[in-house]
Formats: sequence, C-alpha cells, structure tokens
Amino acid sequence: MRKLIRNPLISGSIILVFGSFFANFFSFIFSVVMGRMLAPADFGTLSSINAVITLPTIVANAITPLVIILAGTYFAQKQYDQIRGLYFKLSKLFFVIAIVVCVAFLFLIPQINSFFHINDNYLLILTDLIIFLSIMIAVNNSFIQAKLAFRFYVLILCSATIIKLIFAWIFVSAGFNVIGGVAGIFLGTLIPYLISFIPLKFVFNNKTMSFPKIDTKIFITYGIPAMLVSLGLSGFIINDLILVKHYFSPEATGLYAGLSLMGRIIFFISAPITGAMFPIIVQQHARKEKFTSTFLLALFLILLSSLTMTVFYTLFPKFSILFILKKQEYLGIIPYLTFFSIFITVYSLVSIIGNFYLSIKKTKIAIPVIISSLLQIILIIFFHQNILQIITISFGLNCFLLVGLLFYYPYATKKE
Repeated sequence: MRKLIRNPLISGSIILVFGSFFANFFSFIFSVVMGRMLAPADFGTLSSINAVITLPTIVANAITPLVIILAGTYFAQKQYDQIRGLYFKLSKLFFVIAIVVCVAFLFLIPQINSFFHINDNYLLILTDLIIFLSIMIAVNNSFIQAKLAFRFYVLILCSATIIKLIFAWIFVSAGFNVIGGVAGIFLGTLIPYLISFIPLKFVFNNKTMSFPKIDTKIFITYGIPAMLVSLGLSGFIINDLILVKHYFSPEATGLYAGLSLMGRIIFFISAPITGAMFPIIVQQHARKEKFTSTFLLALFLILLSSLTMTVFYTLFPKFSILFILKKQEYLGIIPYLTFFSIFITVYSLVSIIGNFYLSIKKTKIAIPVIISSLLQIILIIFFHQNILQIITISFGLNCFLLVGLLFYYPYATKKE
C-alpha cells in the first residue's frame, strides 16, 4: 500500500486534487468576503476587474500542458542544460508577450475607464501589473509541474489565494474599498511569483545551457485549439460580467455580480469532478481502454450536484442569499436565482464535456465553443435591457452548445 501511495502518479494526483480544491475554496471565500464587505456597486467593479485579469491569464495557462510535455522530457533524461535553455527561451517569449499586452493596456486606460465607468487610473495601473505577473508566473508553474514538484506547486496555488484573501480583508477593512481588494490580488500574485523561483534555483546556478528547437506543430494542432476552448468556456461566465458593468448602473452591476457569485458556487462544487476526470481519461485513452463509464459517471455527478444546489436555491432563496452575501440589498436577485442556477447547471455540463473532448485530443470543438462565446458578446451588445435578457442569452447559447457537443460524441469516439 505504501509503495502504491509513493508512486509519483498516485501521490501527485492526490496532492494536486486536494491542493486545487483548497486553492479554489479560498478563492471562492475571497469572493464571498469581498461581496459581504463591499457595497454592491463596489463589488460589481471588483468582479469586473477580476474578469479582465482572468482573460490573459487563461491564454497564458492554456499552453501549460505543452510546456510540461517539453520540459518533462528533459527532466526525465536529466538534460539540465536543455531545461535551462528552454526556460530562458520561454521566459523571454512570455516577457515580450506580457510587455506588449501591458503597454497596450496602459494606452487603452482612458477607453477602459470609459467602458467600465471606473474613473480611477491607479486602479487600472495596478490591474495592469497583475496581468503582467499572471502571464509571467505561468512559465514558472509549468516548469515546477514538469519537475514533479507537486507539493511546491500546490503551495504556490494555496498561498496565492490565502495571501489575496488576507491582504484584501486588511485593506478593505481599513477603508480602501475596491483598490484595497485589487491590492490584495496584486500581493496574492506577486509574492507567489517570487516564491516560485525557489524550486527553480538550479536554472540560475549553472550557466551551461542549450537552446532546444521547439516543435511548433504541437502548439498549432493542440495548443491553440485548447486555448480557444479555455477562452470560450471561461468567457461564458466572464463576458457577461464585463458587459453588464458597461451597460448597467453600478447598483445593477453589483446585484449581477452577487448573482454570478451565487451561480459560481454551483460550478465550484462540480469543478473538482472535471479536474479528476481529465487525467483519468487521458490515461485511459492513451492505454486504449474504454472510458465511457468514467465520462458518464462524471456527467452524472455534475448533474446531481448542480441540480441539488439549484433546488436548494429555489426552495430557500432568501436564506441562501443572506447566508452567502449577508446584505439585504442582494435580495433583489431572488427573481433571477433559479433561472441563473439552471444556466450554470447547463454550463457545468458543457464545461465537462468540452474538457472530455480535449482529454481525448478532439480539438475541433474549439470552433463551436469560441463561436458561441463570441455570439454571447454580440447578442448582449444588442440586447441588454435587463438582467433577464442577459441570462436568457447565456442560457440559450449553452443549451445549443450542449446539444451539439452531445451529438458529436458518437462521431468523436467511434474509432476509440
């Protein structure tokens, strides 16, 4: 039994599953605490800024599996000169990308201020710095995972969310409101980034290095579609927050942010199921084993947990809202809570099916996913008279996408 637990696959999987769970849990607690401490209008602003930070981070993290594959090969062969060369090569690439993104963001601050109705340059400059750090830390995290330093990787994930929570609570309690919350996010990104260099110190201890040639084919055939799927799926619960901030009043935006937080609880409960399913099916697919039962079990668990929360919200809406958000102002979202919960249930199913297809390398789903996400943006731009309209657009598109992904299943798996 001890020998089994010491197996890198078993021990690594256990550490990652529990570590990711705790990191996501504290990130969720951060949202709950900020929702309770800030006025609805300020919470809406913070949620919108968090959404803006998330988008470039998704793009950077989307190529993490490919970096792990490349670096992991060199780690396995103990080719440390190649590892150093690859690290500096990718770091330079990410640094250039981060600089371009952040400089563009700085030039667009007047337009961003106008779009989000923020009128606080310091807030957006701090946001820009967070985006820079979020892009750069993706390189370090990838190499830490490739090194199989799972404990340290989990330490970074958990420390990021805990530091963010603690400092945001301190700053907001001191009266800094939104900028206090963003400052907490900044420190929760900066400190883990600095910590992430500790397990990589061997890279800097020896100047001997070789610069390996990177096969761009794998980036094009898998990396880009995987990035588009991640962007599209994440966009469904980010695009609406960003556009609501633009089109609605600060008070209405705050209410929608609270509604979104209530919905994310459903997704938070079901997300670990997706995280556990992905590597299992990857291995089953690689060994040419049957994976249908694993996939169906994951679907069932997602549906069960999501519907349970939806029914609870429907039966006890006032209790649920006041228990999580504490403020009477948020009771205004009661008429939308059940519908939004159903949308999140459908979205959770779409998310796990999308990740399932990626686990068996069926990347063509990137096309309908990204098109649906773009349609969400376009439709909200034209139809945004009330919150119900926003939810209806997101729900309808996810329903169509769910049906399409389910119909694709027999074609995607017929040769498996």
